[in-house]
Amino acid sequence: MRVAPDVFMRMRYAGRFARIEQVGEPEADGWRTIAMRFQFEAEAVEYVLSFGTQIEAVEPPDLRDKVIAAAESVIDYYRRRPGAAMSARNDSGCS
Repeated sequence: MRVAPDVFMRMRYAGRFARIEQVGEPEADGWRTIAMRFQFEAEAVEYVLSFGTQIEAVEPPDLRDKVIAAAESVIDYYRRRPGAAMSARNDSGCS
């Protein structure tokens, strides 16, 4: 995985079943390549998605594909429910 500088310091606390095994030196853009281990693949997908564009699944390719599929699924979900999203935002006070 590659991680943005702003996220790197928070990563140790972000996952219950995630373990950082190796940390590379910062690259020219400040991002680091890290190796992580997860108990379950689904947790790895959720972990990557939880950081949005601040983390990139690089290897294994199968994990990257599953992250892309899950992200597309979320986008499809919200595109199909525009009214529900607006009413939920108004009811909860969240934006």
